Amino acid sequence: MSQPDRARAPQVPRADILVIRNFINLIAPGVAEEQFGLDPDKQFFDRRRGKVLNKHARYNLCFEPGDGRPASLEVGQGTVVGFNGVPHTHAVQKYIARLLAAAGVPAHVVSESTLRVETNVYMDPQKNGIGFHGDTERRVVVGVRLGLSREARMPIVFRWYNGGRVMEEFEDRVINLGPGDVYFMSEKAAGSDWRRTKIPTLRHAAGASKYTQAGR
Repeated sequence: MSQPDRARAPQVPRADILVIRNFINLIAPGVAEEQFGLDPDKQFFDRRRGKVLNKHARYNLCFEPGDGRPASLEVGQGTVVGFNGVPHTHAVQKYIARLLAAAGVPAHVVSESTLRVETNVYMDPQKNGIGFHGDTERRVVVGVRLGLSREARMPIVFRWYNGGRVMEEFEDRVINLGPGDVYFMSEKAAGSDWRRTKIPTLRHAAGASKYTQAGR
């Protein structure tokens, strides 16, 4: 049987994802109940149409130090929850910031005072999700999967692209995440360069199959 020509095989850069199972349940067991007690933004301002529309794929909230501020959707600003009102979430944020510092991430890149938090709420993992994309706005990415039962699992799927097309030579990498799992993405895995067309880039999707299996 002939062997593939490895010299001609497509080359991609290294991209790493570290998953720690059940980690959040050990350091902040009250965070899931705290998060699910919040009221996420269910609407957004569509700049193209110039009006407020309902969200269908997922809801979301943003968090930062202080007391937060209410949404002002007409000017494109969603709700910001202050860490002062969510102590369990704040504990997770501080712990992860310290972990990143211990791993060698410089303070000017991320610290307790600069590490922001955003939650995406997927109402039904069989219907809701997010399609393949990269995190253009951030290079340090840590994700936490939360749920109110052990069965509340949802996959994250990574896929290589080049020139805007799927690299069919590489299979999707599917990582099943359960409540309490935390995952750390390297800069390449996070996909801040995903809009570049001259190099291989890695994108990720999550949720229902219509989001994670489209394009194959």
